[in-house]
Amino acid sequence: TGVGAKKDVKKALEYFEKAGDKGCHQAFYNLGRIYALGKDVAKDTTKAAKYFLRGAKLGNTTCQYFVGQHYFL
Repeated sequence: TGVGAKKDVKKALEYFEKAGDKGCHQAFYNLGRIYALGKDVAKDTTKAAKYFLRGAKLGNTTCQYFVGQHYFL
C-alpha cells in the first residue's frame, strides 16, 4: 500500500515471490490477483493461474476457489 515506503511494484513482486517460496500462501494469492487484474503490471492470466495454483496447493481457500473457477469456466 506504500504506507511508510515509496511505492515500488518491482520490489513488492520480488518480496511476494520470496514469501511464497517460503510457504506463505497469501503471497501467492496477492501475486495472482496482481496479474489477474493487471494492477501496475501487464495483465497476464497465465501467470495469475500459476500463482493461484501454487497458493491453492498450500491450502489457501481463496486460491482454491480461483483455480476451481479457472477449470469451470
